[in-house]
Amino acid sequence: MIDKTYPRRKRMRLMNYDYSLHGDYFVTIVTQGRISRFGKFKNDDLILNDIGRMIESCYLGLERENDEVDCLDYVVMPNHFHCIIRLLSDNIYLPDLIRMFKSKTSVLYIQGVKEHSWPALDQRLWQRGYYEHIIRCDRVFNYIRDYIFHNPERWYYDRINPLCCSEPDDINRKIKMLY
Repeated sequence: MIDKTYPRRKRMRLMNYDYSLHGDYFVTIVTQGRISRFGKFKNDDLILNDIGRMIESCYLGLERENDEVDCLDYVVMPNHFHCIIRLLSDNIYLPDLIRMFKSKTSVLYIQGVKEHSWPALDQRLWQRGYYEHIIRCDRVFNYIRDYIFHNPERWYYDRINPLCCSEPDDINRKIKMLY
């Protein structure tokens, strides 16, 4: 008998936290392979393509389709997406909401490949999982809003950018310092 022991994946969610609690959540979702699919920079301006505009529309649609969600600040970057989602009641579960968003955008992307000649996917649109931070105070909320607003300006320093410089931003470390 062969012993197949595999490395354990790092737990992505906070243990014993109820992700259906109303509140604000900072979410980052990254494309599979960090491939830039949503637009590009031209003269330091972020220009979204049709795919990027579809991602934006689907995010704003979460609010139209669900009375218990507020879609706050967001930015669609070439290979990832940041947003602040506010859950207004305990009847919606954040992981389910993100799963619906990723599923809908993936289906619409595949439709765009067929109908609009968007680049075909080698694997899938999004990486497995997503990054999330539970926002617990106004100071962190304001910092994250500022981070989202200025994210395009910091593209060169973004560790998700495949061409990142040697000194990337570390938002996780900065947020921890604010508590």
